[in-house]
Amino acid sequence: MILRDPGGKRFTALSAAEPTLRALVSHAHSLMKVQRILEGVLPEELAQHLSVANVHQGTLVLNARSAIWCTKARFAAPQILEKLQCISELKGIHQIRIRLDPRTPEARDSHRGQSARHSAAGACVLRETAEHIGDDALKSALHRLASHVGTDAPD
Repeated sequence: MILRDPGGKRFTALSAAEPTLRALVSHAHSLMKVQRILEGVLPEELAQHLSVANVHQGTLVLNARSAIWCTKARFAAPQILEKLQCISELKGIHQIRIRLDPRTPEARDSHRGQSARHSAAGACVLRETAEHIGDDALKSALHRLASHVGTDAPD
């Protein structure tokens, strides 16, 4: 991601006058710098599938383009961290988190259909558990939950 100065001097003046915008632009520039450093440290095969998402409180967050690259990067994380800590600007990084880039179709699809499936058997277990609970509020909550769950067909 390349930040450009779309308004020329106006953008520069605006960012200088607005502290929030100035901080945002500064953070974006620092992330781009970390991205360039990362690309120089990583094997090319891995570098083309990872991007810097954030650096916060000593944690470098990387986005991976697919689950396979996410897994490969996690396995390589200790070696990546060791290499990054040898670079003076990145000595403060003590942890790397790798996540699937939320912009990829694979990441979006992984969250579809994850609503909980409830069964009559589950409702039965909730009712039985409620019968053995001494706390009336918890017992009542379990019965209410079982009444919502019990409408589904058994597994």
